[in-house]
Amino acid sequence: MTHFLIIFFILVSFLAVLVWRTVSFKPKNTISAVYDAGAVDADKAAENLAGAIRIKTVSNEDYAKVDLSQFDSFKKYLAGTYPRVHTELSCETVNTYSLLYHWRSTSPEKNPVLLMAHYDVVPVEDGSEALWSHPPFSGEIADGMIWGRGTLDIKCQVIGILESVEALLEEGFIPDRDLYITFGHDEEIDGQQGALVTAALLEKRGLSFEFILDEGSTITENIMPGVKKPLALIGTCEKGYADVKLSCTSSGGHSSRPLDSTALSTVCEGVSRLQKHQFRTRTTLPLKWFLNTVGPEMSLIDRIALSNLWLFNRLFIRKLSKLPSGNALLRTTTAATMAGGSPQANILPQKAWVVLNFRLLNGETCEDLAGHIKKVLRGLDIKLDFLISNNPSAVSSCESNAFKTIVRTVTQVFPDTLPTPYIMTGASDSVKYEKVSPNIFRFSPYRMKPDDMGRIHGNNECIPVESMADVVRFYRQLIKNV
Repeated sequence: MTHFLIIFFILVSFLAVLVWRTVSFKPKNTISAVYDAGAVDADKAAENLAGAIRIKTVSNEDYAKVDLSQFDSFKKYLAGTYPRVHTELSCETVNTYSLLYHWRSTSPEKNPVLLMAHYDVVPVEDGSEALWSHPPFSGEIADGMIWGRGTLDIKCQVIGILESVEALLEEGFIPDRDLYITFGHDEEIDGQQGALVTAALLEKRGLSFEFILDEGSTITENIMPGVKKPLALIGTCEKGYADVKLSCTSSGGHSSRPLDSTALSTVCEGVSRLQKHQFRTRTTLPLKWFLNTVGPEMSLIDRIALSNLWLFNRLFIRKLSKLPSGNALLRTTTAATMAGGSPQANILPQKAWVVLNFRLLNGETCEDLAGHIKKVLRGLDIKLDFLISNNPSAVSSCESNAFKTIVRTVTQVFPDTLPTPYIMTGASDSVKYEKVSPNIFRFSPYRMKPDDMGRIHGNNECIPVESMADVVRFYRQLIKNV
């Protein structure tokens, strides 16, 4: 009988803990405040973005292939389109093509804020132009959309920031703390000539920013099953980035007399091993912040699991990892993206290569990645070359006043959304600014449906005219709030 009572007491206590933690797992209070961003001329903002799209500021890893005259034209376009910004703010070029603005405030003793974006865009793949509904650099406005390369990534934010500042200057507004704005010119090729140089310049000048806001995830729906509200995903960190080339050489020869293995089959086996032996899944602190925000909005079963991860963590990870977006939040991902072999089908390759793209989860490093690859490929005659290797960013606190200011702005401009901390799975220029601020966040203030994600770096990139107006509203209100 005594044993029965002990077991009964343990079971009741266990259930009580589950129930208490689930009941306590409540939605966070929405931050409310007066919203007065002022009128936004959506058509004017759309026309100005369309003009920016028509200038082909395409970056290329081979600088000799970059048409720098387009970058000169873009700078002149901004100066002509936003005359107040370029006369009332100090404006300088960094390393010829990146732009840095400084808006002085009534309180220079306060730490300033830095808003970031970039104006270079990725190329349009040769032969894909016919797949576009409107030519990729036409900047056409049709069907309520602005069309062209860079509308989403991210000339919309360049234009949105400048539209908001120009309008505030016309109103005679003076910020309460200094505002810096920087536009990089080579973010799509890792920002070595733009953001890296600009960040070093700001550090040399002794600047320390209250917070930095760069491009990031957007407002999207259906990213988490069971969450009905659109999620405004505010990146508190971003994953690391590495491009790793696997290559193998062999004697080559005629394909009618094949060897047991070729250079190509060897690197293919290496890719197969790396796809099979992935990094382990982990629930990181930034992921827990995200789950603690969205979890209370989910079904009862999900709330029970998320409020009691001490018990259901493995079950939850197994479920989340089945979603591509969820898997990216849980582990360092592996993707084979480029390959090459012999120049002809009947020739055994003398050299074959594959490039894999890894996105490193916070807490892992490029050194960890190198060790993992070498371990998995042990016994294969494969050479490794790290083409690009960037460790994950530092993690900025979602408890900071800076983060709360961004959340407040989101709830004012997009009141139907749920702002949440998030792990940005892509890469941005902001990682290069970690020495000048502990508070770096990543957010693109417009709405996207999951199906729209393929437009970024893909065909038919476009943004609704009303979304462009939202971008302007967001930056105007953010500047007022800081």
